[in-house]
Amino acid sequence: MRSHEKSPGAFVNKYLKSRLPNSTENELESVSTAFGLISTRTNYNSFNEKGTFDEDEYTTAHNHFQGIQRLKDGQHFVISGGSKREKAANLIFCKADNYGHSPNSSEYYAVSRIESAIGSNVIHEKIASDKDNVVGIYQLNKWSNRNNKLKDYWHAGGMDVCGDILVVPLENSKEKKSIIRFYDVSDFNDIKFPIKSGKTNKPKLIAEHPIKGNSGAVALTKRADGKFLLASWTDSDDDPHRFDFYISKKINDLAKWEKKIPFHYNKLVPEYDQEPKFQAINFVRQKDGKLFLVGTGNTNKAAPFFGGTHYANLYEVIYFKDGKNNRKFHLIRINQREFKGGGFFANFGGGAGIYVNSKNKMAIYSAHHWRRKSSINIGEYWPVLEPNHKKIFFKRDLIIELYEHTHFKGKVLRLFDEKDSSMKNFDKIFVEGIDFGDRISSMRLILPEGYKFCLYPDKKHKGKAEEFEGTGYYEEREDLFNFGDEFSSCKIENIIKYA
Repeated sequence: MRSHEKSPGAFVNKYLKSRLPNSTENELESVSTAFGLISTRTNYNSFNEKGTFDEDEYTTAHNHFQGIQRLKDGQHFVISGGSKREKAANLIFCKADNYGHSPNSSEYYAVSRIESAIGSNVIHEKIASDKDNVVGIYQLNKWSNRNNKLKDYWHAGGMDVCGDILVVPLENSKEKKSIIRFYDVSDFNDIKFPIKSGKTNKPKLIAEHPIKGNSGAVALTKRADGKFLLASWTDSDDDPHRFDFYISKKINDLAKWEKKIPFHYNKLVPEYDQEPKFQAINFVRQKDGKLFLVGTGNTNKAAPFFGGTHYANLYEVIYFKDGKNNRKFHLIRINQREFKGGGFFANFGGGAGIYVNSKNKMAIYSAHHWRRKSSINIGEYWPVLEPNHKKIFFKRDLIIELYEHTHFKGKVLRLFDEKDSSMKNFDKIFVEGIDFGDRISSMRLILPEGYKFCLYPDKKHKGKAEEFEGTGYYEEREDLFNFGDEFSSCKIENIIKYA
């Protein structure tokens, strides 16, 4: 029923060696600023799995998800998972098909939203839209009695993407060694979903890099000189918690790598009281050439059975040569942030991954540890609407944030474009998994000229509305003191009058 990878050991796809997929990465004006703008609260999303999994597959601690990446087309997500019981390492592909589409929308409209926030597909129902589905599952370490070399490489860890190159580690904790795999995810038509049909192409394996030691998470980027930089995080073997860095021997080549350059976490400046246990690491680039790395995890190693705090740590990556001309890497801590909630939808101790678009935005996506009620759930930690946002001119670009408490605190209902901008009854919507009701007490918004946002005291857009006219620029109301906790519906209206 599924497609499998058969080749163990050192490997390079000779056909792809001279024509690697696009490795261009989006860069940020200021990584530190973008990291600081990521909302600490998440948008809930769910993907129907429709019988993709066996009944008991990915339902317990021994069958868990660990990495998640939003791919370049904007609609596909890939999640890495490992099943200790089945000895299977998997890539699970999901498609947010409902994203970017609206009644009477044009193709241009859908394309224009391709890098924007997904929002939430469980606002009106606690289950996903029929259009948002798991579209394929692909086993990375297929083995048989005649070929069992990959049997113990069942743990697929935290992933990264470099353009259209997906990098994922397969960990063999029994023998304390790993294989780093590089896949081409540039052409979804070529992959021909659903993968599980058995008559299909599969994600193209470009190369693999066997290493000594456990690799729980990896990151990949391309240097200015054309060589690739690979980082592997280890916190589960007998050696110190560490990053191992590898530089490719040749430009545009993922097959051969120089000797590893380790950096032990206890050398970090400034030091932490407790070493983290990262579930995922990702490189992030700044337009001035500086390189950064983000590590994500949860403070409680027993999560989600016991509560913990989701965290993301930001470091600047420094490469240098010492007095003996030895190559070295050093990390400098820039920021550490904590993130809230997630429930059965998101946990940084499960799967997490950084996403950077071409519009100077950084977000974090997170998956829960396993599926629930025949669905895979993820959370989207999108940046808050900032005061210096560029002027917008089209309805499709509007963003409205409605907070349950004053001063932009508490749960937040985020409305992106016209698809969810009209709601007839706040009592029948769900924000972060619970009823939202009439809790709105503060608001941020950006709305184009010619439109107004109307908040009504009664259901179905009835009663005297409080109206907020669009200017195309950022607006905020930190305390709706005269009207807070009294709204029951909302909609966007066109205020341009034609003769």
